[in-house]
Amino acid sequence: MFLKLKTGINLYYETFGNTRGKPLVFLHGNEESSLIFKDYISHFMDYYVVLVDSRCHGKSSSGRLSYDLMKEDMIELIESLNLSKPSLIGFSDGAIISILMSLEYSNIDKLFLIGPNINPNGLKEEAIKYFKESESIYSNLCLNEPKLEPSSLNRIVNRTIIISGENDLIKDDHLELISNSIPNSYHYTISGASHFIPMENKDELIEILDNELKIDVYYEDNKVIVVDKKAGLLSQEDDSKELDLLNLVKDYLKIKYHKKGNVYLGLVQRLDRNVSGLMLFAKNSKSYAFYNKFRPKKTYLALCHGKFEKEKDTIKNMISKDENKKIAYESKDGKEAILSYEVLSYKDNISLVKVNIETGRFHQIRFQLSNIGHPILNDSKYSSFIKKEGYDLGLDAYKIVFSHYNNNESENCVIKRLPNGLFVNFLDELVIS
Repeated sequence: MFLKLKTGINLYYETFGNTRGKPLVFLHGNEESSLIFKDYISHFMDYYVVLVDSRCHGKSSSGRLSYDLMKEDMIELIESLNLSKPSLIGFSDGAIISILMSLEYSNIDKLFLIGPNINPNGLKEEAIKYFKESESIYSNLCLNEPKLEPSSLNRIVNRTIIISGENDLIKDDHLELISNSIPNSYHYTISGASHFIPMENKDELIEILDNELKIDVYYEDNKVIVVDKKAGLLSQEDDSKELDLLNLVKDYLKIKYHKKGNVYLGLVQRLDRNVSGLMLFAKNSKSYAFYNKFRPKKTYLALCHGKFEKEKDTIKNMISKDENKKIAYESKDGKEAILSYEVLSYKDNISLVKVNIETGRFHQIRFQLSNIGHPILNDSKYSSFIKKEGYDLGLDAYKIVFSHYNNNESENCVIKRLPNGLFVNFLDELVIS
C-alpha cells in the first residue's frame, strides 16, 4: 500500500496481525527496505505490525534525503493510520529516526534502538571508510548526519531498549553514552554479533523484543524494579491461577539476566485487580525487608462521578472488611483510614482527583470516595447506579516515591507516568506533579 505524503513522497507500507493489537512499527536501515523484517511477522501476529520503506528506499519514491525528513514521514504515517502509542523497532538509520521522533512526538510507546548513533563520530573507522568509498546519497547521509547533543537525549521519556552487537560498527563508548543519556533505558549487547543484528541474530533479537514488550519497566537497579500494572491483571497469583504481575516480572528478569532456577522477587505493595498503576518489587531479601519497613508512597489519580463541593479535603473513616462480600464498610470497630484529595479538573459530570493515603486499608480509596457521594468511574461494587464492573477502573497509582540508597546516602526516588485508558480524555494538557 502507498501513502501520498504532504511532501509528495509516496511511502510504501504493509500491515499485518491483529488490528486491535498494540502497534509495532519496524524501521529498516540505510540502503535496505522493510524486507529485512519479513521473517519477524509470524512471531508478532498478536500485535498490529507495520512495515514501511523509508523515502528513497525499497518501493517508496525518491526525493530529498535527510533524517529529519524521514522522521516527518514516519510521524505522518502514524497519524494517517491512527496508530495509538506504537512501539518503534528501528535498526541503524531506523534507530536514528526513532530517536528524532521521540524528541518531539509524544504518541510513541517504547523505543527499540538497534545499533544507533547520534552523530557520525560514533561510527568506527571501518564504517567511515566504507561510506567515503561509496560516494552515494546514502553514504553522504551517514557521514554528515545526525548531529544530536547527548544532553538532548534526557528529554526522551520513553522506555528505551538499546541493542548492539559485540562487534558493532558503532563505538562501544558511543553506545554507552546514548544509554547513559536516556533516563529510562537499558543496553543489551549480543555476544559475537555484528552491526547487522536483524538479519544475522533473529532469535536473540526476538527474545529481547518479546521480553521487553510484555511488561512496562519504569525503573530498575540492583535492589528494586518498578513496573506498570494494567487494569485486570492480578498483582500476585491467587486460586484462579490466572496471569499475575509478580510471576510476569520474575519471568522477565529470568530471561533478561539469563538466570537459572528460581528468581527471587519480593512483593512490597499490592494493587486491586481492576486498579492500574506503578508497583515496586524488591529484587533481594535485604531490600524487601527495608521496603517493608520504609514503605513506598503512592499517589493516585481517580475519576469520580459528580462535582466536589470542596476542591481539597481530608477524609477520615473507621473501616472494616467484609470477608464474604469482599468489600470495605464503615465500623466503629474498624481501623482508621485517612485520605486527602485535590480536584484537578471537572467536565461531563466527572471529576479528575489526585489522591494521597496515609493508611493502606482494603479498598480504602474506593470506599471513602463513594462514601462522600463520589464513586469512582466503573466501580459497581461501591455504586448502586453502575450496573456492571469492568476491569478498567477509574483509579490509577500514577506516582511512586521511595527511599533510594546510593553510596550510603539516602535520597527519594520519584517515578511517575500518566495513565491511559479511561483517563485519556480527562488529562488534556494538565501538568500533574
